[in-house]
Amino acid sequence: MNNHPPALIWDLDGTLLDSYPMIVESLYRFYAARCACPPRQQIRRFVLTTSVRDFAAHMARKTGVQLYDELPAYRALRAELERDMSPMPGARAVLEALSQRGVTHDVVTHRGASTRAVLERTGLWGCFRAILTAEDGFPRKPDPAAIVHLMQVYRLDPARTFYVGDRSLDMDCADRAGIGSILFHPADNPTPVPADRLVITSLPELLTLPARTQSGKERSNMEQPFDLQKHIEQGVERIVADTIKATLKNPKQSAFLLKFAAASKRASKTRLKLEEEGLHVPGFLIASITSRCNLHCAGCYSRCSNATNDGPAVEQLTAEQWLRIFREAEALGVSFILLAGGEPMIRRDILEQAGQMQNILFPIFTNGTFFDERYFTLLDQRRNLIPVLSIEGGREITNARRGSGIYECVSANMETFRQKGLIYGASDTATTENVEEGTSPA
Repeated sequence: MNNHPPALIWDLDGTLLDSYPMIVESLYRFYAARCACPPRQQIRRFVLTTSVRDFAAHMARKTGVQLYDELPAYRALRAELERDMSPMPGARAVLEALSQRGVTHDVVTHRGASTRAVLERTGLWGCFRAILTAEDGFPRKPDPAAIVHLMQVYRLDPARTFYVGDRSLDMDCADRAGIGSILFHPADNPTPVPADRLVITSLPELLTLPARTQSGKERSNMEQPFDLQKHIEQGVERIVADTIKATLKNPKQSAFLLKFAAASKRASKTRLKLEEEGLHVPGFLIASITSRCNLHCAGCYSRCSNATNDGPAVEQLTAEQWLRIFREAEALGVSFILLAGGEPMIRRDILEQAGQMQNILFPIFTNGTFFDERYFTLLDQRRNLIPVLSIEGGREITNARRGSGIYECVSANMETFRQKGLIYGASDTATTENVEEGTSPA
């Protein structure tokens, strides 16, 4: 039996990062200001076929303009355009889903000192075990030295390792390293598709791709169907583990989370036993505990479906009924129940009952306007209740979506949470208006 974990080694630009529009535009602007410059499409084809370095050498021979003699100017132009760069569609979700299947992720890239900042800005930082950049001093691809180094350090099995890239030199690099290769070739890539390569046109294809070695043997590591239940459960475990690390300086919160982590493992064993007996129990539930809300946020799914309205509450379960449901859920091995609404903070009676269930974690998705000293005291005493406050970004966009003064109210409550050492989360509704602000490092 092969004990080596399956491994993917990734290229960045043009593979995980949608960087070619930025690269092409920066080259075009740099040369257009100094000489006769080829059209953007021609630049793109040249760079896709070879590299930026080769294009610069070509332009130096043709026009006499030396990019590397004016490198600070080019880098400044590129850095300005790079702020708008985004990850390839589905990049993070694919990385996380494959990680859940035991696939490891490393990076070999021609990028230099900007690598970390770009990965942080695009939300991909933290997805990789090792990242080798131009700063590490390895020869440039297609020289396989960087890949060989990773294989030696992590004892990777060549038969279970792929390099994923978007150019022929990436494939050549994989061949020289003696590993498999996957060519990422989106539909708008103007270069020919080689007939002898394993090719994907979008990153999510990796989740269903029966990946094969050069000899055609099937690779089982990425053939398995995506298990949503397992993905959610492992995601909850990862959230708890990360939260424990983040609260090490908060003894009360850390002590509760450590106890909860143990309880969560016991709950998982309970669900597994019931599964073997033919009863499937999810580890994660959503409880909509009220149909009332004090706000009228733009695009609210609950109001759009008439699950929330301003009329008198009808057919609402009592706090005692919800407590019975929570107890039944615990007995079945449920350890994570998200409280939603309406506005769940309206039902303080239910939150007090939920607080008794210390083996269940209750994230409370709230608009953040109902907190007072009584609530802060409750949350301090019942650390299994964790508010997740809705905020869309800055003042202007939050108030435009949620109502005048909401940003100020939520921000003030967040500051109180920090001062009192109470853990909380934040949630936003991603739209074209706030996606850049909502995903920025700040």
